[in-house]
Amino acid sequence: MFNDGTAAVLYGILVAAVMTGTLNVSPVLKVFLSRFLGSSGGLGMGYLVSKITARIDEPQIEITLTTILAYSSYLVAQSLHLSGVIATVMRVS
Repeated sequence: MFNDGTAAVLYGILVAAVMTGTLNVSPVLKVFLSRFLGSSGGLGMGYLVSKITARIDEPQIEITLTTILAYSSYLVAQSLHLSGVIATVMRVS
């Protein structure tokens, strides 16, 4: 899954390079690292939900919270112009 997330981030960077007609390594690396590392906020969301579900012994509620976590981590990352795919993968790890 990290390969898919990395490919999605690099694809977005390369599309922007084609649209602008320039590709400089330093800004590309900076954007890549900021999007990749910024998307690791899914870890915090995953930790929080794992603490909540540890106190709940109802499978349907646990499944619902996990589904909400997956989608919300994606939406939060996308709204911050980060990688939703990487944020979702980070929360699972």
